[in-house]
Amino acid sequence: MIFFTSQIQGEDYLSDLILQSILTHFRGDVTFSSIPEYIWSVYPSKLKLYGRGYSVYRNIDKRQKKKNHIISRSEQTFIEEVSAYSKHKKTTIIISSIWRSQQMFDILAKLAKRRETITLICIDGEDHNSLHEKAIESSYYFKRELLNKQKLSDRIQPISFLFPEVKSPFITAGVSFIPRKTVFLAPCDPRNKASYTFETESAYYNQYKSAYFAITTSKGGWDCMRHYEILANHCLPVFPNITNKPALTMANYPTELQIRANNLFWQYSGSQTLDKKFFLLYESILSKMLEWFYRKSLSNQYINLLKI
Repeated sequence: MIFFTSQIQGEDYLSDLILQSILTHFRGDVTFSSIPEYIWSVYPSKLKLYGRGYSVYRNIDKRQKKKNHIISRSEQTFIEEVSAYSKHKKTTIIISSIWRSQQMFDILAKLAKRRETITLICIDGEDHNSLHEKAIESSYYFKRELLNKQKLSDRIQPISFLFPEVKSPFITAGVSFIPRKTVFLAPCDPRNKASYTFETESAYYNQYKSAYFAITTSKGGWDCMRHYEILANHCLPVFPNITNKPALTMANYPTELQIRANNLFWQYSGSQTLDKKFFLLYESILSKMLEWFYRKSLSNQYINLLKI
């Protein structure tokens, strides 16, 4: 049995993406704590969400809530159910936002220490590099912004954002598909807030679909949904500072391919014409990055967490 707690304050991309992956891809028994309303497709679009809610939110049909008998529980009820079940049966607990679930963690960590039946998994999706020392001691710990000096072990592993395949516009088109391109560089640039002008998710996606390249970069943390949104729309990201990325953050990101994409962009930026060499290189790099994207970066892979 899996017990999943999302007792958090406000949106947390990593927690919410893992929750949605479990709802859509896991076929075993899961007991949930309170589930944020903003994951359901009926959540009002007029209510503001982080990143305008694009890609990550309003993805799950609420009929699935009834179909899977999903109910919200108080913190006390959730803990009581964990305690009762784990007395005699193997139990996996996922605390999906460790820094925002301190009280829940303290109680469940004490319970896990007393019972060999419990496996505790803690997810750290924050932008900062600090590790939650108590969680490291008592759980399998997945850290998003992991530094090279923070050595890996069987119990400390990197984790990244992954893209919800339900939102992937070209998931069935294949890695060689290139949408019609009308501009060299997409107008949205994270280095310029004035370029954030897209009022709908479809408009935001379309400006990537119609561009050969789009700028992305590290901001609060290195990992960012923008990297994946660009690739999901079959556009090549330009990531200027990629060579400074810590090896254990976005650990499986195709850095060498990204450097090639950067070089191609800089070589042809400002050029009046795109020649045959450009198109051959562009198609080659994009197809290889999309192969990685569809193989390694769709959110169904979070289900591997449950195999510990």
